[in-house]
Amino acid sequence: MVGDVLLLQTGGVVPCDGVFLSGHGVVCKESKHEEAPLVKKATIEHLTKILDWSDLRTTNYSCFMHRGDKVLEGSGRYIVTSISDIGSIDNTVLRRCLA
Repeated sequence: MVGDVLLLQTGGVVPCDGVFLSGHGVVCKESKHEEAPLVKKATIEHLTKILDWSDLRTTNYSCFMHRGDKVLEGSGRYIVTSISDIGSIDNTVLRRCLA
């Protein structure tokens, strides 16, 4: 359900959209892009410290978890934000929320 905190483990598949909360060395292969680069997961707080907002579209870091993504490395936790097929969130939404 929305608001639940789920665990991430190497070899797992992300069951619902959400936002990364904490973890160590989490790297995912995004399911929506067949040829997408691997994405390192980091918290929103960490991203705001290491990146300028203009870098978000060109970096391989993200705080977003998408349903169907494969966890290739690491372990962590994330909070569920959507359980529908069309509930994906993106960096544009985050920028609007934090502006």
